Amino acid sequence: MNLQEQISRIKSMMGLIVEEDDLSLSDLEKRDQEMRMDDEKTMDMDIDLDNQKHLKRILGDNPEKFIQNINSFEDLKSVWLITQHADNDVEFQKMILNSLQKNIRTLIEKFPSEEMVIKQGIAMLTDRIMVNSTVTNFSDISDGIQKYGSQGGTHNGIWVPRRIKMGGKTYFFNTPEELLNNTNFLFKINRLRNEMGLQPLEDYVRHMQKYNQ
Repeated sequence: MNLQEQISRIKSMMGLIVEEDDLSLSDLEKRDQEMRMDDEKTMDMDIDLDNQKHLKRILGDNPEKFIQNINSFEDLKSVWLITQHADNDVEFQKMILNSLQKNIRTLIEKFPSEEMVIKQGIAMLTDRIMVNSTVTNFSDISDGIQKYGSQGGTHNGIWVPRRIKMGGKTYFFNTPEELLNNTNFLFKINRLRNEMGLQPLEDYVRHMQKYNQ
């Protein structure tokens, strides 16, 4: 439990009202996940926007310094999660991604057991920003470009990744079967994904099929 959470807990034990400005990073993550784990999967943009406002307040005037000095992996994960869902503010996403990339060695030294999770977060935020910067129609899953294949959606009733740019070529697969049959593509993309701690793309697609049922 970090200092901010301890203060909020003490206030609660004393019967004091926790003001909105006292929301901790874990509070923001909890609100984000409760909304997204709802059985109806109803997205509330107001919650995302409010979480972003509080995250920016917590990060202060120097977000990179905050990330450099962060001492709780849970806090780092919360910063990443709220940023990942800040699709309305791509410049903010880019700023946080840049800070994570510049400080990746420091973060891995602090949290060595979480090295792969840190790399996964960077890869997924990279894809999110690439899609947000290139997509013109979010409902069209064949629109938008990414690097690692983490972003996708339902296309003709089946979950598939959005377009992936690799080696000067752009790939889009209308069905998981098309992807599975392209062994040369899978070899190349999985090499990239492995470097960032991501599971093979074919396994990820199978997982997303079950998640979206």
